[in-house]
Amino acid sequence: MEGLVDIYLPDFKCWTMETSKRLLKADNYTAVAMESIKAMQKQVGDLCFTSDGIAKKGVLVRHLVMPGREAEGANIVQWLAENISKDLFVMLMLESRDDHRLLCLNRPWELLVEKSDIQKLIEQSLRRS
Repeated sequence: MEGLVDIYLPDFKCWTMETSKRLLKADNYTAVAMESIKAMQKQVGDLCFTSDGIAKKGVLVRHLVMPGREAEGANIVQWLAENISKDLFVMLMLESRDDHRLLCLNRPWELLVEKSDIQKLIEQSLRRS
C-alpha cells in the first residue's frame, strides 16, 4: 500500500486478549493492530492539513470506548503516544453518546462538556508517557 494511500483511518478496538476473544473472536487482535498502525505511521506519518484545514496525509486512529472498558481506551492511547507519535490524532467515540472527541496526543483539547471517566483516564495516561 506504500505510495498508494494518503490517509489511513484504522480502528484500534480493544486492548486485552479477553476482550479481543469475546467481542472480536480474535486471539491476537492487539498485536496485529499495533503492527498495522506502526506500518501505516511509517508510510504516511502524522496527520497534516492544507491551509484551509483539510486533511491531506497521515494517520487518524479511531477508538470506540465501550462501557465498562474505559481503562482499555486509556491503555491504547498511552501506547499510541509512547510508540507511534505524540502528534498522532485519535478520534474517541463514546458508546451511545454524541460527544465524540478528536484529540492530538501532544496537545490538550478543549472539553465541551464535563469530563468523562475515559477522558480522565486518558489525561492520566498521557501524563505518564
